[in-house]
Amino acid sequence: MINLREKTFWKVGGNCENYYEPTNLEELINLINDIQSPFPIIIGNGTNVLFDSQGYHGNVLKLGHGFDFIEFQTSNKVVVGATTWVPGLVRLLSKNGYGGIEHCVGIPATIGGLIAMNGGSQRRSISENLESVTFLNDSSQIETVDVSECKFSYRDSIFKNNNRVIISATLKLDSIEKNENRSTLLKILKERRTKFPRKEPSCGSVFLSSPELFATHGAPGAIIEKLGLKGLECGGAQISVLHGNFIVNKNNATSEDILTLVKIINDKCYEMSGMKMKAEAIYYSDNFPVSTLDKACELIHGC
Repeated sequence: MINLREKTFWKVGGNCENYYEPTNLEELINLINDIQSPFPIIIGNGTNVLFDSQGYHGNVLKLGHGFDFIEFQTSNKVVVGATTWVPGLVRLLSKNGYGGIEHCVGIPATIGGLIAMNGGSQRRSISENLESVTFLNDSSQIETVDVSECKFSYRDSIFKNNNRVIISATLKLDSIEKNENRSTLLKILKERRTKFPRKEPSCGSVFLSSPELFATHGAPGAIIEKLGLKGLECGGAQISVLHGNFIVNKNNATSEDILTLVKIINDKCYEMSGMKMKAEAIYYSDNFPVSTLDKACELIHGC
């Protein structure tokens, strides 16, 4: 048995008896062949998940160290293993004369998790630099699909909450002089240190930017600040005083603490605009269907 708070960036969660961490492809294939239904939840660095503090009894899978690798193919292509740490990857690429994904340098994710969520920053997404993705399907068959088949959209893909385990991906990059983009990387990291609560447990940005809300009220962080909610606490959770679109774990927060803050934010947002914001992170509980945090609040509170 393992406590899932140890495996998530938010440091929130309960006990799970069905947690698996295969270290190589052979172990992964054997596991998928042997595991009982349902297909396991796949987590990377656990930056976009919230597990119920009361515990979770579904199957949870996190790939081990054997999936952490980088293979340099050509002057502008590399193959990257699913558990490769994104900030370290961007810096290593720079040292070897590859650029193009500088915007990812401050994102605390594995490349597999980043691809599944089509993550990115500065109005960009990792799919812009993808050529193909290799994954294991629910029949334990290895498939490779072109980026055009992945149905990438804003923070979404066919790999999000689906029966596919990303193994690796081929990235298309820019050829640069070694360390040519170092000043850009340092600037991005400095901006993130200034804007975001990077040293406190969180899921990253809680809410997705909505074109409709952005046009009238701005980005989620600006909306939450306009609502006067920065710094609001519930139990051990707090809406960050540094950035409104972050909910941080200040002191042993529970999943209910976090969901309560999500509900308060969206109730106030609806009062102001007639619209609610959609959340990026996913809630996993034995008592409710798999849902984004905003939908989970509606299911739990019936509104």
